[in-house]
Amino acid sequence: RSDMKKLVFLFFVFSTLVIACNQKNTKPTEAIVTDSLQTKQSESEKVTEIKPDKDKLKACFKEQKKTNQVLVEPINKNETLYCYFRIKNFRATGLRLRIQCWDGSCIDADQYNIMVDGEKYTYMSNRNKEANGSEWILEKATYYWYDNAINKEDLKFLETLANAKEASVRFIDRGTNKTVLSVTLTEKDRNSIRQTIDYYFSLGGSAIPKKGMVNIRQ
Repeated sequence: RSDMKKLVFLFFVFSTLVIACNQKNTKPTEAIVTDSLQTKQSESEKVTEIKPDKDKLKACFKEQKKTNQVLVEPINKNETLYCYFRIKNFRATGLRLRIQCWDGSCIDADQYNIMVDGEKYTYMSNRNKEANGSEWILEKATYYWYDNAINKEDLKFLETLANAKEASVRFIDRGTNKTVLSVTLTEKDRNSIRQTIDYYFSLGGSAIPKKGMVNIRQ
Protein backbone atom coordinates (compact mmCIF):
# COMPACT_ATOMS: atom_id res chain seq x y z
CA ARG A 1 0.00 0.00 0.00
CA SER A 2 2.83 2.41 0.81
CA ASP A 3 4.29 1.78 -2.63
CA MET A 4 0.93 2.54 -4.21
CA LYS A 5 0.64 5.82 -2.28
CA LYS A 6 4.13 6.82 -3.45
CA LEU A 7 3.19 6.11 -7.07
CA VAL A 8 -0.01 8.15 -6.78
CA PHE A 9 1.91 11.03 -5.18
CA LEU A 10 4.63 10.96 -7.85
CA PHE A 11 1.98 10.86 -10.60
CA PHE A 12 0.23 13.89 -9.06
CA VAL A 13 3.51 15.84 -8.87
CA PHE A 14 4.40 14.93 -12.46
CA SER A 15 0.98 15.99 -13.76
CA THR A 16 1.21 19.33 -11.94
CA LEU A 17 4.63 20.04 -13.48
CA VAL A 18 3.40 19.19 -16.99
CA ILE A 19 0.39 21.50 -16.69
CA ALA A 20 2.56 24.34 -15.36
CA CYS A 21 5.02 23.97 -18.25
CA ASN A 22 2.23 24.04 -20.82
CA GLN A 23 0.83 27.25 -19.32
CA LYS A 24 4.25 28.94 -19.46
CA ASN A 25 4.72 27.89 -23.08
CA THR A 26 1.34 29.19 -24.23
CA LYS A 27 1.65 32.74 -22.82
CA PRO A 28 4.50 33.93 -25.12
CA THR A 29 2.63 32.47 -28.12
CA GLU A 30 -0.48 34.44 -27.22
CA ALA A 31 1.61 37.61 -26.83
CA ILE A 32 3.22 37.05 -30.24
CA VAL A 33 -0.18 36.56 -31.87
CA THR A 34 -1.49 39.75 -30.23
CA ASP A 35 1.54 41.77 -31.34
CA SER A 36 1.19 40.36 -34.84
CA LEU A 37 -2.44 41.43 -35.03
CA GLN A 38 -1.56 44.92 -33.80
CA THR A 39 1.18 45.21 -36.41
CA LYS A 40 -1.17 44.11 -39.19
CA GLN A 41 -3.79 46.59 -38.01
CA SER A 42 -1.34 49.51 -38.03
CA GLU A 43 -0.11 48.51 -41.49
CA SER A 44 -3.71 48.42 -42.69
CA GLU A 45 -4.31 51.93 -41.33
CA LYS A 46 -1.30 53.23 -43.25
CA VAL A 47 -2.54 51.67 -46.49
CA THR A 48 -6.03 53.20 -46.17
CA GLU A 49 -4.76 56.74 -45.49
CA ILE A 50 -6.51 59.08 -47.96
CA LYS A 51 -4.46 61.72 -49.72
CA PRO A 52 -6.01 64.84 -51.30
CA ASP A 53 -6.85 64.43 -54.99
CA LYS A 54 -5.67 67.61 -56.71
CA ASP A 55 -7.72 66.87 -59.84
CA LYS A 56 -10.96 66.72 -57.84
CA LEU A 57 -10.00 69.74 -55.75
CA LYS A 58 -9.26 71.84 -58.83
CA ALA A 59 -13.00 72.12 -59.56
CA CYS A 60 -13.45 73.98 -56.25
CA PHE A 61 -11.12 76.85 -57.23
CA LYS A 62 -10.87 79.71 -59.68
CA GLU A 63 -7.64 80.92 -61.21
CA GLN A 64 -6.75 84.45 -62.27
CA LYS A 65 -3.60 85.08 -64.28
CA LYS A 66 -1.40 87.96 -63.13
CA THR A 67 1.83 88.66 -65.06
CA ASN A 68 4.07 85.66 -64.34
CA GLN A 69 1.87 83.97 -61.72
CA VAL A 70 -1.67 82.69 -61.13
CA LEU A 71 -3.88 83.71 -58.21
CA VAL A 72 -5.88 80.76 -56.81
CA GLU A 73 -8.98 81.32 -54.65
CA PRO A 74 -11.83 79.01 -53.57
CA ILE A 75 -15.03 79.45 -55.58
CA ASN A 76 -17.34 79.11 -52.58
CA LYS A 77 -15.29 81.18 -50.16
CA ASN A 78 -16.75 83.21 -47.33
CA GLU A 79 -15.39 86.74 -47.91
CA THR A 80 -15.13 87.18 -44.13
CA LEU A 81 -12.28 84.66 -43.69
CA TYR A 82 -10.57 82.55 -46.32
CA CYS A 83 -7.20 81.31 -47.59
CA TYR A 84 -5.67 81.72 -51.03
CA PHE A 85 -2.31 81.24 -52.77
CA ARG A 86 -0.43 81.70 -56.02
CA ILE A 87 1.06 79.36 -58.58
CA LYS A 88 4.45 80.37 -59.88
CA ASN A 89 6.64 78.23 -62.14
CA PHE A 90 3.99 75.48 -61.92
CA ARG A 91 4.26 75.27 -58.13
CA ALA A 92 1.98 76.55 -55.36
CA THR A 93 3.50 79.29 -53.22
CA GLY A 94 2.55 82.07 -50.82
CA LEU A 95 -0.35 80.55 -48.87
CA ARG A 96 -2.17 83.48 -47.23
CA LEU A 97 -5.01 84.22 -44.82
CA ARG A 98 -7.47 87.06 -45.29
CA ILE A 99 -10.01 88.44 -42.77
CA GLN A 100 -12.30 91.32 -43.71
CA CYS A 101 -15.78 92.78 -43.32
CA TRP A 102 -17.98 94.17 -46.08
CA ASP A 103 -20.73 95.42 -43.79
CA GLY A 104 -20.93 99.19 -43.25
CA SER A 105 -21.34 98.71 -39.49
CA CYS A 106 -17.78 97.43 -39.13
CA ILE A 107 -15.95 100.14 -41.04
CA ASP A 108 -13.73 100.80 -38.00
CA ALA A 109 -13.34 97.18 -36.89
CA ASP A 110 -9.61 96.51 -36.57
CA GLN A 111 -9.55 93.44 -34.32
CA TYR A 112 -10.91 90.00 -35.19
CA ASN A 113 -11.83 87.47 -32.52
CA ILE A 114 -12.35 84.05 -34.06
CA MET A 115 -14.35 81.77 -31.78
CA VAL A 116 -13.63 78.09 -32.42
CA ASP A 117 -15.62 75.61 -30.32
CA GLY A 118 -15.56 78.05 -27.41
CA GLU A 119 -11.86 78.98 -27.75
CA LYS A 120 -10.89 82.53 -28.77
CA TYR A 121 -8.16 83.35 -31.31
CA THR A 122 -7.38 87.00 -32.02
CA TYR A 123 -5.95 88.68 -35.11
CA MET A 124 -5.22 92.38 -35.50
CA SER A 125 -5.66 94.29 -38.75
CA ASN A 126 -2.43 94.89 -40.66
CA ARG A 127 -3.83 96.73 -43.69
CA ASN A 128 -5.97 99.77 -44.39
CA LYS A 129 -7.33 101.65 -47.38
CA GLU A 130 -4.91 104.57 -47.22
CA ALA A 131 -1.76 102.47 -47.10
CA ASN A 132 -2.82 99.49 -49.22
CA GLY A 133 -5.61 100.77 -51.47
CA SER A 134 -3.42 100.60 -54.56
CA GLU A 135 -2.76 96.89 -53.98
CA TRP A 136 -6.33 95.83 -53.29
CA ILE A 137 -9.19 97.78 -54.89
CA LEU A 138 -11.86 97.89 -52.19
CA GLU A 139 -15.14 99.35 -53.38
CA LYS A 140 -17.19 98.63 -50.26
CA ALA A 141 -17.24 99.78 -46.66
CA THR A 142 -14.23 98.07 -45.08
CA TYR A 143 -11.35 100.29 -44.02
CA TYR A 144 -9.19 97.82 -42.09
CA TRP A 145 -8.50 94.20 -42.90
CA TYR A 146 -5.97 91.43 -42.31
CA ASP A 147 -3.95 89.82 -45.08
CA ASN A 148 -0.69 88.02 -44.43
CA ALA A 149 1.39 84.96 -45.29
CA ILE A 150 0.51 81.91 -43.22
CA ASN A 151 3.15 80.62 -40.80
CA LYS A 152 3.13 77.36 -38.84
CA GLU A 153 1.20 78.87 -35.95
CA ASP A 154 -1.47 80.17 -38.35
CA LEU A 155 -1.61 76.77 -40.05
CA LYS A 156 -2.19 75.02 -36.72
CA PHE A 157 -5.03 77.44 -35.99
CA LEU A 158 -6.57 76.92 -39.44
CA GLU A 159 -6.43 73.14 -39.03
CA THR A 160 -8.32 73.54 -35.75
CA LEU A 161 -10.84 75.86 -37.41
CA ALA A 162 -11.39 73.52 -40.35
CA ASN A 163 -12.13 70.61 -38.00
CA ALA A 164 -14.35 72.63 -35.64
CA LYS A 165 -18.03 72.01 -34.94
CA GLU A 166 -18.82 75.70 -34.48
CA ALA A 167 -16.96 78.87 -35.44
CA SER A 168 -17.58 82.59 -35.89
CA VAL A 169 -15.70 85.85 -36.42
CA ARG A 170 -16.37 88.82 -34.13
CA PHE A 171 -15.35 92.20 -35.51
CA ILE A 172 -14.12 94.51 -32.74
CA ASP A 173 -13.64 98.28 -32.83
CA ARG A 174 -10.62 98.72 -30.56
CA GLY A 175 -11.46 102.41 -30.13
CA THR A 176 -14.69 101.55 -28.31
CA ASN A 177 -13.85 97.92 -27.48
CA LYS A 178 -17.24 96.90 -28.83
CA THR A 179 -18.24 94.00 -31.05
CA VAL A 180 -19.82 95.64 -34.10
CA LEU A 181 -20.60 92.46 -36.05
CA SER A 182 -20.47 88.68 -35.64
CA VAL A 183 -20.33 86.35 -38.66
CA THR A 184 -20.88 82.59 -38.43
CA LEU A 185 -18.49 80.36 -40.36
CA THR A 186 -20.61 77.50 -41.63
CA GLU A 187 -19.50 73.93 -42.25
CA LYS A 188 -19.22 74.86 -45.93
CA ASP A 189 -16.92 77.78 -45.05
CA ARG A 190 -14.74 75.60 -42.83
CA ASN A 191 -14.57 72.92 -45.48
CA SER A 192 -13.38 75.54 -47.98
CA ILE A 193 -10.44 76.30 -45.69
CA ARG A 194 -9.58 72.59 -45.51
CA GLN A 195 -9.79 72.26 -49.29
CA THR A 196 -7.52 75.28 -49.85
CA ILE A 197 -4.82 73.89 -47.55
CA ASP A 198 -5.09 70.43 -49.15
CA TYR A 199 -4.99 71.85 -52.67
CA TYR A 200 -1.99 74.01 -51.83
CA PHE A 201 0.08 71.05 -50.65
CA SER A 202 -1.17 68.73 -53.42
CA LEU A 203 0.35 71.23 -55.89
CA GLY A 204 3.75 70.97 -54.20
CA GLY A 205 3.20 73.99 -51.98
CA SER A 206 6.37 75.58 -50.65
CA ALA A 207 7.23 75.08 -46.97
CA ILE A 208 5.32 77.09 -44.38
CA PRO A 209 7.68 79.34 -42.36
CA LYS A 210 7.92 78.73 -38.62
CA LYS A 211 7.54 82.41 -37.81
CA GLY A 212 6.19 85.47 -39.50
CA MET A 213 4.29 88.55 -38.56
CA VAL A 214 2.97 87.89 -35.05
CA ASN A 215 -0.74 88.65 -35.26
CA ILE A 216 -2.44 85.71 -33.60
CA ARG A 217 -3.14 85.51 -29.87
CA GLN A 218 -5.17 82.96 -27.97
